[in-house]
Amino acid sequence: MLSHNAEIRQKSFDLCERHWEDLRGSVRDFLESDEVPKRHAAAYLLSRLGGWTDAPLLRICLRDSSADVRLATLRGVSRLRDRRSVPLLLANLESKIDFEERRAVLDVIAQLDPGAALEVCLKFSDRESWAHRRNAAETMGCFDDGVSEARLVRMLSDSVWMVRSDAAYSLARRGVTTVGPHLVRMAKEKPSKVRIAATYALGALRRPEDLELLRRLASGDPDKRVRHAASGALGQRSPVARPLTESRRD
Repeated sequence: MLSHNAEIRQKSFDLCERHWEDLRGSVRDFLESDEVPKRHAAAYLLSRLGGWTDAPLLRICLRDSSADVRLATLRGVSRLRDRRSVPLLLANLESKIDFEERRAVLDVIAQLDPGAALEVCLKFSDRESWAHRRNAAETMGCFDDGVSEARLVRMLSDSVWMVRSDAAYSLARRGVTTVGPHLVRMAKEKPSKVRIAATYALGALRRPEDLELLRRLASGDPDKRVRHAASGALGQRSPVARPLTESRRD
């Protein structure tokens, strides 16, 4: 059941979709506005309703000074598979954008040009900034090559626990079973945030030999967040990849 506000937004969107051709001129005008909300609205509509003829407008949005406008644009760039946007996205990565925007931009580049995304991730993985290293560790979870796997394994020894956790989870997503013992050790560390990250990664890895550890964490860990994560990994709460059950032995 949609909330009242969500229902109004959906009806407004449906109306825009029916009259998209008539709205294009207004959207172009909004993009030239000095008001960020208007440019954001234009980017939102272009991303969801625009076609290939609107791709140049989306590229204009990628150059916008507002992060909200740029983020709203990414969905459309991804939907249209507009590889001409990759140079702009790469340029944005080198500008002063925050962690979340960098994550979103890297995700889109990985869809449009995996080779370019991998090159950026390898560079970011050596950055002094832990946030850049973490972005790299997250994105490399969607690749399937030896170079990024080796780099993720190296990042398991990073000085920042969040980078280690993201690297471990990315390896687990890729089905690299050799990361299992490392995750087991992480699940027993003192900081609860490390145990939470390791538990989710064990759920993604789906090794039958980890069932007993996950059961112990689900029933006896002193931190309820760890218990919740372990329950999710066992398929009892919010799912982590596919549920991990005793019957799964492959």
